[in-house]
Amino acid sequence: MQSPERITLFSRLAAGILAVCAILFVVSWSTFARQTDGMAVDVLDVGQGDGIVIRTPGQQTIVIDGGPSDDFSAEVSRKVPFYDRNIALLILTHPHEDHVHGLVNLLSDYHVERVALTGVVAQSETYSEFLRLIEQQHIPIDYVHRGKVYDFGERVSMHILAPIEDLHGKKVDDLNDSSIVATLQFDTIDFMFTGDAGENIEKEMLADGDPLDVEVLKAGHHGSRYSSSDAFLDAMTPDVALISDGKNNRYGHPHKELLDRLTQHHIPIYRTDLLGDIEVKTDGKTFTVSP
Repeated sequence: MQSPERITLFSRLAAGILAVCAILFVVSWSTFARQTDGMAVDVLDVGQGDGIVIRTPGQQTIVIDGGPSDDFSAEVSRKVPFYDRNIALLILTHPHEDHVHGLVNLLSDYHVERVALTGVVAQSETYSEFLRLIEQQHIPIDYVHRGKVYDFGERVSMHILAPIEDLHGKKVDDLNDSSIVATLQFDTIDFMFTGDAGENIEKEMLADGDPLDVEVLKAGHHGSRYSSSDAFLDAMTPDVALISDGKNNRYGHPHKELLDRLTQHHIPIYRTDLLGDIEVKTDGKTFTVSP
């Protein structure tokens, strides 16, 4: 016969395990419930860089860029259920360190089904390691440019607007202007993701007559004065602008000129350096923004 002390110890241990399981279930279920109501787009506070996580109504995860640090994978895990280690699409807008660095660990921690990038030539140890891991894991690559479309079902699609031409294997003068620019559409709500594309690329998209009207703009190049021009804002007519920038960064982002432009267009501004993570939730008809 077991002693009362051993029975009590066992009971406490069992109760503790059950409590932990209950907490994990509640956390997981709350995340699951939050996502299945619609789509969630999180612009993560990655410092001076870009890192975006999207959860579709069909429970697919899309990641755009990975910020400048090794912590990005852990940041992603806060936005998806702990049991879901699958990423449907990983997009690298361009191979600058503040966009690619965090994706290296992500490739080790998650199963990535597909990668989208431009294939532009860049001299970077981090970018080379990123490409090596993709090859090692036999992940399919789409070298994308204008015209590529992804259909995620549940009335969700992504349209690539830039670069205008195929840059695979090519050198460019400014990697920022090789950025992938894409719109994400869920029913009647549209998002614009611009990477670090500047005014030159905006002019090209305007000249090509692409449909640019969106509700949510992720402002180009961390709020640089050289992005999100007046003409581009006039074409997009966004309801809100999200800026991914680091607190007290050495570039002075977001620039006052850009903030003034957004204010003149009566566009509310949400900044990661002031608010931390920014989440947009939408049911396809309306949307809400919260830090």
